Amino acid sequence: SPTEDGESGRRRLIEAGMQCARRHGWNDTYTLTKWMGEQVVDQNRDQTPVVILRPAIIESSYEEPVPGWIDGLRMADPMIIAFGRGKLTDFPADGTASIDVIPVDHVANAMIAALPLPSENPGLKVYQVGSSARRPMTCGQLIGYLAEGFRLRPMFDVDGHPIKLAKFRLIGQEEFDR
Repeated sequence: SPTEDGESGRRRLIEAGMQCARRHGWNDTYTLTKWMGEQVVDQNRDQTPVVILRPAIIESSYEEPVPGWIDGLRMADPMIIAFGRGKLTDFPADGTASIDVIPVDHVANAMIAALPLPSENPGLKVYQVGSSARRPMTCGQLIGYLAEGFRLRPMFDVDGHPIKLAKFRLIGQEEFDR
């Protein structure tokens, strides 16, 4: 059927993309295409100085414009909201694994700080904008911080009552597959 052919073609395309990514040393097509974009910029910049900032997972603001601000729900936000609403109780992750999230205002500040650098240092400069090198955080710690945040500032149900968080578990791959 056309649906099966379309789905089969989609799966083949995804697998081809993953093979290409792995061939170049990347885990997935997302990081591969970011690298490809950087290569295009570098190869076509001529003598133009360029700064590339590579932020970690961008999440809500630390301080500016107000603590917790973010425009829309992206990246981990839908999962965080589902957790706050008591809808997400299990997630496949190793509680001891590092996770690198960075507040959006820290990324904006890094971009501003990098502005004068191209004129001072012609060429291509690449900066990682993250926190794990100096202040690593584990998946388990992140869940603890989220739970504390929702305890202090709970989400509310349709009747205006605070939503009580369900017990949240980080589960292993085998349990997730089951």
